[in-house]
Amino acid sequence: MWCFADAPDAKEKRPRWLSRMTFILAMIGYCVGLGNFWRFPYLCFSWGGATFFVPYFLCLFFIGLPVTLMEMTLGQKFQRGDVGVFRGIHPRLSGIGLASVLAAFCITAYYNIIIGWSLIYLIFSFYDPLPWSVQNMKTGYSKECSGQMVDGVKTEEMYITQEVFYRDIAKTYNEDCTKLDTINVITSSSIFGWEVYLATLAVWVIVYFIMWKGVNSSSYVVWVTVPLPVFFIVIMIINGLTLDGASRGIDMYLKGYDAEGNAPDIGAKLSNVKMWAQACGQIFFSLGICMGTMTSYSSYNDK
Repeated sequence: MWCFADAPDAKEKRPRWLSRMTFILAMIGYCVGLGNFWRFPYLCFSWGGATFFVPYFLCLFFIGLPVTLMEMTLGQKFQRGDVGVFRGIHPRLSGIGLASVLAAFCITAYYNIIIGWSLIYLIFSFYDPLPWSVQNMKTGYSKECSGQMVDGVKTEEMYITQEVFYRDIAKTYNEDCTKLDTINVITSSSIFGWEVYLATLAVWVIVYFIMWKGVNSSSYVVWVTVPLPVFFIVIMIINGLTLDGASRGIDMYLKGYDAEGNAPDIGAKLSNVKMWAQACGQIFFSLGICMGTMTSYSSYNDK
């Protein structure tokens, strides 16, 4: 409502964050997401480990942080979301704000499905034994998808973890381990994943109750949703460092060694334009800039 309001007193009615620290926590919670924990390690491994840090940090300091500060400044100055900010600069620019809000909506739509998957895994984690444990590789949950002959066709070889996800959660495989035609989804039969449907519905309900009073309600939520994952990540890192082969994993991650132990060609990596493009893309993906969120967050600060 406030995003589109033009009334003179609209700025005075705009709510505020509980405190400056609450705003900082909300920004951290937005910037540090799945892209940092899923995509970034993969890119580091693909481009020679720590070699990827060179274009990454250059793009961070010369592109990412300046754009982030610009978005925060615009939101705090105009006291509006992206639509109101660009319309405040010039009425003809309001379409840029609409495009950014639409992009944020599209990303939120599929992110909530991913969170729904995570919710299913949370429920599965209370099973004994776990559905993806080795105890289920021959009996129970697993039907030994890997290498079966179904109608004269050998099924794909999959780990038990892949089997649980693709067959029991994503439903891209039938119960007999044959792959569904996920390309021609209109003409082919499919499986309704009621588990994912209910989990995604639950996520949307949770999001609604977090946002229904704006920053007046979300100000309290971020004090739980931001520190708690950080606490869990610290536990995961400590646990990972105690596992067998942890030092070799660190070498592969930071030094870029391949499975045979060969070191990467750093010069060739740095001269590859694709690595710089992916580093720049990762900055935009990690910080979530150009989607209006930071503009909206900072608009709830004092002008």
